[in-house]
Amino acid sequence: MITNIKRLLPVLLLMGVFACNKDFLEKKPLNAYSDLDVWRDPALVQAFVNDLYNQMRHGYNEVMLSSMSDESRFIHNYGTTQSVGGAMSPDDIGAFNLFGEWSKHYTGIRNTNLFMEKIAEVPFKDEAQRTRLRGEVFLCALTSITSW
Repeated sequence: MITNIKRLLPVLLLMGVFACNKDFLEKKPLNAYSDLDVWRDPALVQAFVNDLYNQMRHGYNEVMLSSMSDESRFIHNYGTTQSVGGAMSPDDIGAFNLFGEWSKHYTGIRNTNLFMEKIAEVPFKDEAQRTRLRGEVFLCALTSITSW
């Protein structure tokens, strides 16, 4: 009987310790930042802006928009010959698939709007950084709009 109690006591103690911790399973993810964390830290805001450059759909990629006409020549195919040669069909629109990724377009627009909405709340030590980042994001948005 006493040996059963000695075996059961540590298990009951462990259960009691973990049962009292309400946040035991409520851990913050280690591979992502919450929105609240991003807009509290100027370094994370800078990283957010840097990522906006990657989200820009500016048309100056490897297959440029000018390659869809006779304005320039793309030496690799990647579907440009369908549009230049007039051989596109509803099933095969060639390289225009690369430019019609609308979810990527709208992700950049959404994040630009989110930045403009939240930038006033960020605790920058230097107001010049806030002004510079606003200008960068504005120019990113302007470039995205005017290049299409």
